[in-house]
Amino acid sequence: MEGDAGASRLNPTDDEGSSDAVVTEVETLTGPAPETDPAPETPVASTGRPSRLGRGWLIGVAAVLLVGSAGVAAGGLFNIVQAGGKFGRAVVSQVGRVHYGGIRLVGTAGRDPAAAMSAIPATAEIRPNDKINIIGAAGPMGTMHVIRDLCQGVPGVTVFAGDLSDERLAALQKLAEPLAAKNKLTLRPYNPSKDKLPDKFNYIVLMAPVPALVAQAVQDAAPGGRVNIFAGIPAELTAGLDLDACIEKQLYFIGTSGSVLEDMKQVLAKVVSRRLDTNLSVAAVAGLEGAIDGIRAVEKNLLPGKILVYPSCRGLKLTPLTELGGALPLSDGHWNKQAEEALLKQFPTT
Repeated sequence: MEGDAGASRLNPTDDEGSSDAVVTEVETLTGPAPETDPAPETPVASTGRPSRLGRGWLIGVAAVLLVGSAGVAAGGLFNIVQAGGKFGRAVVSQVGRVHYGGIRLVGTAGRDPAAAMSAIPATAEIRPNDKINIIGAAGPMGTMHVIRDLCQGVPGVTVFAGDLSDERLAALQKLAEPLAAKNKLTLRPYNPSKDKLPDKFNYIVLMAPVPALVAQAVQDAAPGGRVNIFAGIPAELTAGLDLDACIEKQLYFIGTSGSVLEDMKQVLAKVVSRRLDTNLSVAAVAGLEGAIDGIRAVEKNLLPGKILVYPSCRGLKLTPLTELGGALPLSDGHWNKQAEEALLKQFPTT
């Protein structure tokens, strides 16, 4: 899950990397820009033959309507230069490619592509005093995000944890509230079908693969906000995005598919330093014989956390921690090293 920390790896100022940036001027969508607009420092081609701009390509207006399509390579940057113009409507976009294709979208209301690029954040991490909205927070991955944000050591954050299941929210609250109190942070669980949130959010994490949630996140984000499309929305699915609002607010979309070795090293360092306790995310254990049942439990959202599979524990069925309280030395119902050692002793290897 540390993959979101490296989600802004594409930095157009870096020397490394081979992904092309695509810059598109859109002033012709609603007429020419005002005559008082200053001339751009770098010429921008709005139509016709592609022109080279450093490592990027300038292409025609039609490409704007294909945001996230095959026109942007994997790991590519799509830079929309509005030049005083407006879309005036939602633009159908393949939002899943932010996650699976690693594409990034930036823009500026002016005429200078560099202005949009300068707003790209150095990292995708949460910031001090951020209001964070985790949508789908009580599932296995959402729970990990809640724990992570409360254990990051970032001061002043408020974590809004949304889920449609009151039962799962109660379990999450029991797990996460002590962490929030310990770190002097605020946790606000909520059910979106019942609770109305008046706040705008600095950081929004989408744990459900629903394109419409991306469009809604644009409306709910504060200026300078980040939208983490963590759930794997299929690359071919689309959503109508208010790109005018995205650009006006200088929003930044991130998302990664899987983690690289550096992400794993970061997680390990946090575990070793006791800043992050991944044991809190464990909901059940199983041997290989119980692995299939574990997959089915994940598919049906039957467990609120992760499942640890121990190949050496032959015959161990899928067993929620709630059934192990008297058999293993859990810590306030949570997994730990002592419980693992006791479990492994029950299944000696020969």
